[in-house]
Amino acid sequence: MWNRFIEIATFRTCKLLARLFPPQPKPLPRQARLILVFSTTGLGDGLFDSAAIRSLKLGHPAAKLIVCAPNAASGRFA
Repeated sequence: MWNRFIEIATFRTCKLLARLFPPQPKPLPRQARLILVFSTTGLGDGLFDSAAIRSLKLGHPAAKLIVCAPNAASGRFA
């Protein structure tokens, strides 16, 4: 019973706050200076990651690209 009460109270409070303070989107910079990629997947999914990382490198040649991956996958993105 209390769990349901807390759930409803939290939901309504968040809805009220969102109505009182609506999000204000800010424009993104035209050129990225730093791109951080987290790769926490296994070897098979890393193949998809490498294609995405290659696309990021081609799309943003001036940006510094940092890949955070497990030690076992470190050679895959070098």
